[in-house]
Amino acid sequence: MGKIKSAMEIALERSRSIGAVSDQEAWELKARPYRVAGQALAERYLSGEFAATEIEAQLQRQPENFRPVTAKAFLEGLLARMGLENTGKVLEAVVARRPDSATGRWVEEVKMAHRQYHERFKAEVSKVQGGFVAERRRDLARSGIKGSAIKGFPFQGSAAYQRALRQANDDYRPVVEQFRRFLLGSE
Repeated sequence: MGKIKSAMEIALERSRSIGAVSDQEAWELKARPYRVAGQALAERYLSGEFAATEIEAQLQRQPENFRPVTAKAFLEGLLARMGLENTGKVLEAVVARRPDSATGRWVEEVKMAHRQYHERFKAEVSKVQGGFVAERRRDLARSGIKGSAIKGFPFQGSAAYQRALRQANDDYRPVVEQFRRFLLGSE
């Protein structure tokens, strides 16, 4: 009995027979699911499904010839989602994957920049939060509610907080881009 072929293998054979797909294009088509797997792995890692110490084991589940593709997509996925709120987790994964001294120096540089941008963000949030609380108190007073009803109001979900976070991440993006160029340029 002959080998059962996947739909992709059959399509690739047919397209090769008419000269439509080069070997490189065929490889790219086969690699696509492993790129998606790498991106999904980054998402799962950032959501806390597994620790940095488990990254290598997660990558080992991929076929050996596509592991580099998955690993690069994982790194690209981490860096695409990197911002002030998850820098520590991203750096932990980078160090787990690439414990060399050059990467270590870059990680320290990014940590320093992160501290600076995060301090600026906290100062901006503090300023914005004061206005937010005052505005909420006025709204409540108009409704006849007085006292500490505003205490504990979820400021982080507010549009003002989200704007401040978006602006801080926009300001931080050049640091992330330099780090990305270093990491992906040396892959």
